[in-house]
Amino acid sequence: MSKKPKKSYSEYLLEQHPELHALFPYYESLGFAEPVLWALSESRGEPTVAMAALVHGLCSEVAAAGDSRWLEQLHQGDLNVNEGPLLSDAQQALGRLRALGIADDLLMPLVRAAQVQAVNNIAAMIDMGPQISCLPLPQGRQAHWQLFDVDVEDGETPGKGLSGFAIDVRHVLVR
Repeated sequence: MSKKPKKSYSEYLLEQHPELHALFPYYESLGFAEPVLWALSESRGEPTVAMAALVHGLCSEVAAAGDSRWLEQLHQGDLNVNEGPLLSDAQQALGRLRALGIADDLLMPLVRAAQVQAVNNIAAMIDMGPQISCLPLPQGRQAHWQLFDVDVEDGETPGKGLSGFAIDVRHVLVR
């Protein structure tokens, strides 16, 4: 007698919550790991679509493994960097590294690590406010912020704050 293969947790959830079949393909199309869990959160009324859109937007700024187009954009000066000297210095550094024979595929993990750190820092700042980033504030004054899920149809804010952005990028994108 052969045993039935064990179901994954996602398979179990899909079986228990058939409505997830209509929801999880969106998160799967974004390349999120565990798209069924994202769909489950959405089905429970959490503002998951807005959170997923922002997280995906942030994570899409991280170059894919093996993709060195970012370095070519830097070389061409085609980056969204408004600080002229910073861009110029970076172009010169890239030129010197390439002149030394250092291949782009050796440089890209450094670029990706910096990009992931920036995404994680932005996500943490969104979640935890200025206290995590040690932003200087005037003595005795505070700053607070929060993102809200807004109903596109009528522009009303249902009052649910978005949180949970400070996540490990490896658990969001599978690329």
